[in-house]
Amino acid sequence: MFMIGRHCLSWRQIFRATQAVMSSSPIPLSRFSFLVFSRSATDRSWCIRSLASWRCGIALMAIASISIPLPGNDGCAAANLEAPPISIPAGPLRTSLDILAQLTGASVGASGALPSIRTRQVTAARSTEQALNIMLRGSGYRAVAINPQAFRIEKVPPRRQTDFASRAQAAADQAPRDETAPERSTIVVTGQKRLQQINTLPVSVAVLSLDPDKDPRRILDSRDVALAIEGLALTNLGPGRNRQFIRGVADSPFNGPSQSTVAIVLDGARISFDSPDPNLRPIDLQRIEVLKGPQGPLYGSGALGGIYHLVTRKPDLSRATADLRTTAQIARGSPGAGIEAVANLPVVEDQFAVRAVAYAQSEPGWIDIIDGRRNANRTWTRGGRLAGRWQVVSDWTVDLTGVGQSIRVSDAQYVTLADTADDDDVDLERPLKEPSHSRFLSAAMRVEGTLGRFRIVSSTSWADQHLGARLDATSAADQFGLTGRATFDTTSKYSVFNQEVRITPGDNGRWIAGISYLSAQSHAIGTIMASGNAPQLVDRADRNVNELAAFAEATVSVASRLDLTLGGRIFRTKGHDELLEKDDARSEPIAEVAISPSLALAWLPNDHSVIFARFAQSLRPGGLTSLSQSNNGRFKADELTTFELGSRWHPSNRKSLSASIFLTEWHDIQSDYLLRNGIVSTRNAGDGRIIGAELSGEWPLSRRVSISSGASMLDAELVRSALGPLARDRRLPVTPWLTARTGVRVDLPIGHWLGNLAAQANYTGRSRLSFDEELDRRMGGYFQMALAAGLRRGCLNISARIDNLFDSEADTFAFGNPFAIRETRQYTPLRPRTFSLSLAREW
Repeated sequence: MFMIGRHCLSWRQIFRATQAVMSSSPIPLSRFSFLVFSRSATDRSWCIRSLASWRCGIALMAIASISIPLPGNDGCAAANLEAPPISIPAGPLRTSLDILAQLTGASVGASGALPSIRTRQVTAARSTEQALNIMLRGSGYRAVAINPQAFRIEKVPPRRQTDFASRAQAAADQAPRDETAPERSTIVVTGQKRLQQINTLPVSVAVLSLDPDKDPRRILDSRDVALAIEGLALTNLGPGRNRQFIRGVADSPFNGPSQSTVAIVLDGARISFDSPDPNLRPIDLQRIEVLKGPQGPLYGSGALGGIYHLVTRKPDLSRATADLRTTAQIARGSPGAGIEAVANLPVVEDQFAVRAVAYAQSEPGWIDIIDGRRNANRTWTRGGRLAGRWQVVSDWTVDLTGVGQSIRVSDAQYVTLADTADDDDVDLERPLKEPSHSRFLSAAMRVEGTLGRFRIVSSTSWADQHLGARLDATSAADQFGLTGRATFDTTSKYSVFNQEVRITPGDNGRWIAGISYLSAQSHAIGTIMASGNAPQLVDRADRNVNELAAFAEATVSVASRLDLTLGGRIFRTKGHDELLEKDDARSEPIAEVAISPSLALAWLPNDHSVIFARFAQSLRPGGLTSLSQSNNGRFKADELTTFELGSRWHPSNRKSLSASIFLTEWHDIQSDYLLRNGIVSTRNAGDGRIIGAELSGEWPLSRRVSISSGASMLDAELVRSALGPLARDRRLPVTPWLTARTGVRVDLPIGHWLGNLAAQANYTGRSRLSFDEELDRRMGGYFQMALAAGLRRGCLNISARIDNLFDSEADTFAFGNPFAIRETRQYTPLRPRTFSLSLAREW
């Protein structure tokens, strides 16, 4: 028996609850309301801590299937009949109708061939009929309802003409839909700030759909995303502290003052500037979009490598739904558990709704320390999201979103190798704990609607990120005039405010124009303390950057099926840096005016293919650096230019192929590096060149079996060094020269259940750690494999997965502690073989 709140559950009660789950017997939810709604603050606090315990995880796996009795048929099935708001980008009529059919299941036909017209953009339509009316407005055509799920496209008749002939012909057009016809592509991308079909985009983009029904393995964090998308790489300091890189645009493995090369975006609003990836858990996300290559024309400074765009599921104005998922984990005997809940509630039907997400997760540790600390690096994550949607009038919508997440790690996940000839002699002696934590908060408001012939979007967002860590600084104590054991405490605070207003034509998305204001502040301090001494402030860096910009992008047809896209951004960056160095504080204003252009030529041989060539530029402003590195104490702005040739073939959601080759020139690379005392500073490392190729595809072997594969090859190297003679190994840091993946998925019915199996294998090639030859450690060069299985019946979903199937201990990241790295070899092993089991229920 064990306690939840003040109530005791026996294993027999858990077993009976699970039996009720499998038999679909409803259990009154009120019996378990004490879990969340206890009036006692002590109970609530205890419950929150208990949610991550492994026994509570097993109990909640049974509770997850509790259903509130609803009149009529199964509530889940009934809810699934109602479609969410419909949004479709402007485009060819046939493609728009394919998307509409995928979203609503409606059949739309015409007498003879479909007319060759372009449709208007549809945003948040509440019915199929309304979506069709918006699509065809002003085209000279209309949609005639045959029944609620069947429509016919016809010319608008003259006013004097009756609709007798139309009604007579309606019966002839009610032929059943051809179920053997291939399912067409319905993927829509919003990363370029307008609704666009993926098969028309003249840019390399990867879209990861987060539908647990379609992928039993599920995406749990940013590292899972990197395993599924070519060209995306991360460091591995720990959750909430990793840096992202796209296509080899990697400047340093260290978290320092320089601006990130990847812009992280949430629902079109920028949430990062110079902070690491917050590792937001992808719960109740619709998809993740990764736009590859410089995106400066639309996103401004810092988007050198690309965009990492998280797209959430929006509140549904028409129906109430709920989801509950519980998970249990075990890794090398260390247990973990988690719970996720999602609820959607229309407060005023068809006008205002809220959507809430909450989750808590305890992940097992796997690092054992000689002093008796087992599973020392356990991780606790908790967070949530609250969103509201207000349909002010039929074509004006207001979205409000708030996000919060905290991550706490009890100890670092790196280990050291003893300085012996035997590299397998693992020394896990770590006298001092090295815990870390991160906290992320954001709020956003988006107002969107039609004004005359134009679509207006106003996006206001604010994000705040707080990081903290304690490190063993004993090895560098003498650098600060200390003796004995020493600890270094670092705290970093980042905030980003972004206001943007943009306009697109209401009838198509062929151009966009807008203005943007961004304000980013960062504040980092570091203190060191030895036994018996007061803490000393040894590092402080403050940065305040304001950017005012105007941007535009337009697509014009220069010939039949040949489009030219021109884009540009002019922006003024004004900032102020303040740096503390050896008790000497320096400050300096920074002002810069720059332009980021882009040019793309796209040939669309048919409705599901595109071949394109693209040129784009982006840059990062300069700032202050250590006087020991630069005579004037400044590092210069760096600039990146990419030339790319790519193609994409996407005839259906189960069949796709994309390929690209690219050349990147990177001048005056800004790179964070370690001073002799372990403090991080920034310098210009020189010029780099990246030559790369990517290939990815998905193919159905049969109706129930499909495969997915991809590979990325990079030749990323320093061609001019500002640090002295070029080293023998000139590769840019962190990103591997080769990554490859292949996966297979099998769908199969098992009695009254729908089952699926999935397997994925990944190879990560060799890479180097740093430009600094003294710290130039090798890492990578390993395989890993994962298996997953799922069962679904009605509203119940059961899934299991095994990560790191062969229990590899390969080195993923050769860094952990900046003060000891010059004395000992450090490496970060793969997370060991982990078993997960989850149970989900929908209402």
